[in-house]
Amino acid sequence: MKLKDFVEKLRELSDDYPDACVIYSIDEEGNGFEKVMFDPSPGRYEDGEFDNDNDDNEEINAVCIN
Repeated sequence: MKLKDFVEKLRELSDDYPDACVIYSIDEEGNGFEKVMFDPSPGRYEDGEFDNDNDDNEEINAVCIN
C-alpha cells in the first residue's frame, strides 16, 4: 500500500471516528493487537529491513508506523 492511499483511508475514517485509538496487529494472523505509540518515521525498507538513519542520503521509500 502506498502512503497516499493509506492517508486517504485514514482521512475517511477520521471523519467518522475522530477519537478512535490507532492500533496495529502484532502479526499477519491477528493474534494480538497493540496501540500505536510512536509518530510515523520515514526511512528505507529493503529485504525485510527498515533503516530510519538516513546518513547515506538514500531515497526514502517507506514510513514505519511503530
